[in-house]
Amino acid sequence: MRPLFQLEERLRLCAGFVPENARLADIGTDHAYLPVWLCRSGKIQKAIAADIGEGPLQSARDTIARYQVAGQVETRLSDGLARFAAGEVDTIVIAGMGGELMARILGDCDWIQNPEITLILQPMTAVRALRLFLLEQGFSLEKEACCREGKHVYTVIKARYTGDPGPSDPQTACFVGAIAGETEAEHAFLQKEYDRAQKERTGALHRGDGETVARLETAMRELEKRMNRWKEEPLV
Repeated sequence: MRPLFQLEERLRLCAGFVPENARLADIGTDHAYLPVWLCRSGKIQKAIAADIGEGPLQSARDTIARYQVAGQVETRLSDGLARFAAGEVDTIVIAGMGGELMARILGDCDWIQNPEITLILQPMTAVRALRLFLLEQGFSLEKEACCREGKHVYTVIKARYTGDPGPSDPQTACFVGAIAGETEAEHAFLQKEYDRAQKERTGALHRGDGETVARLETAMRELEKRMNRWKEEPLV
């Protein structure tokens, strides 16, 4: 049997969040690398690799055939979760899209409001907008971790529906999410968010928007607190 490939860092981090024996939906699968890797590694039993385009699905079928997992991974033409039914899967991965598109896909699907469904989300942009959507819709950010890939640093969010009202100030909470700040990559991601908040604060000051200034300053203090958890190792 063909030796198994290595996942890139973003997908490896997603794979680490997937529960054992999950029934997985990989939305925007492209080449189906993640579901194929998870099945061949024995972590999950079955998966549906979905994409909105036939081109990516053909690439997915090629990968599935190459690694002989056709009995475990099926492909599906679907705009997000539109062609999925409740009960088909218990774990949903959406990786490599913008956060606002992810929020739209999730918002169009009512059956994900189920505590037994795990969401694993890797946004390329608009992380704050995605977190805010989750918090306002009753989802808990259970875990979040970051990784470097080339010159970029990314975050992966593990979330689950609880129906709880969430934090009293989701507009501030969405700046930090569930990042602990204990690794170099997490520190770098938090620093990026801090710099963005600082720039927005400057703009709010110029506009005389005191409420936004106060909210951003609160977020910056929390970002600083978490950034301070990681200390660079001294050079020997």
